[in-house]
Amino acid sequence: MEKVYLSIGTNRPAARAGRKRLILKAEALVLDKIGAPVRMSSLYESDPWGFEDAVSFYNAVMCVTTSLSPEGVLERIREIENILGRRRAVKLPGRKKSKPTSYMPRTMDIDILFFGRKKVSTAELEIPHPLLHRRMFVLVPMAEIAPNFTHPSLEMKISDLLSSCPDKDRVKKL
Repeated sequence: MEKVYLSIGTNRPAARAGRKRLILKAEALVLDKIGAPVRMSSLYESDPWGFEDAVSFYNAVMCVTTSLSPEGVLERIREIENILGRRRAVKLPGRKKSKPTSYMPRTMDIDILFFGRKKVSTAELEIPHPLLHRRMFVLVPMAEIAPNFTHPSLEMKISDLLSSCPDKDRVKKL
């Protein structure tokens, strides 16, 4: 069994109750399809990261234990995001995967932040999440539930990453 830290976020639908309901549904589906609960952060409201939008995001971080592989967790995450209305761009045969140049609003976004202390780097998956140390909306809830967790690549505690984070976007506990 491994401890897996997941970031969950949505800024659709625009209604506050709808965003909160989506986060709660995502948490329930994670527990049903991925693993047993360890800790869940409070719910936070944050500015969109990497793009401008009138609607703020709701974010949370949860830790679960799982017997799944990292790839198995990713497969279940995509299933959960699909259930909750996320639609991903379809890759056409013969075309190379291109990195997004900007971020967009989304119904549900679940990212694997950490998978124990494992490091994974494949075409589909990178663990630890490569941008988590630059995102307040991830670090604030992560610091709430695991401030002393040490990032396996950066060798810094979450609390230290939070205090040195260059992102100054608003993250408010709800």
